[in-house]
Amino acid sequence: METQFKKTGKFHLDFFFEGERNEAFSAKLEKYLQKMKTYFPFLDELQLKISSRNTFPHSAGIASSASFMSAVAMTLCSMEQYPHCRRITNDLRKKASYMARLGSGSASRSVFPKLAGWGWHPDLENSSDEFAVGAALQLHPKMKDIRDAVIIVDASPKKVSSSKGHELMKGHFLAENRVQQASANFAQLLNALKQGDWDSFSTVVENEALSLHAMMQNFIR
Repeated sequence: METQFKKTGKFHLDFFFEGERNEAFSAKLEKYLQKMKTYFPFLDELQLKISSRNTFPHSAGIASSASFMSAVAMTLCSMEQYPHCRRITNDLRKKASYMARLGSGSASRSVFPKLAGWGWHPDLENSSDEFAVGAALQLHPKMKDIRDAVIIVDASPKKVSSSKGHELMKGHFLAENRVQQASANFAQLLNALKQGDWDSFSTVVENEALSLHAMMQNFIR
């Protein structure tokens, strides 16, 4: 993402995705920025030009909104300190994580360079529902270079958006059990990451994926 701005005394946004104007994405971004004026009053005086691109298909289920919203939040927090912002501090990441969450829950984690956890959990120190915390210091040396490998079998947008998926959970009879399951799985993952236990890590991740897949099948029938 590339951002240019100048002080004009009136808010204005020009948004380009892959080199072209995208009204749907622009409307979503402007709605987010309007909300951010409460935290960043200087936005009212700026003309913004934001250019964004993806290295993988957008809306296909690989958290493109998270990467975008985290980049926007980091930019806003850096602009707030401009021209004094010389480096990215822990406090800056924490605030950016909080701001990113208001645009996309997953984005709260994406401001960190390595693994991060979002949501309060008794086993994750300093964890919170309002911002994510970096988990890099809790990684076993064998886990520090962990990566995702993604095979794209369909580049078209997914039929059920993440927002819609979250809405389907409200009041669902499986919701309470799902929260308990996620908490238990998270505890096991944290332990596996600390111990360098690839077998336990792989088992929990696979079970989590299959569980979510089964729930979505139940929702969309």
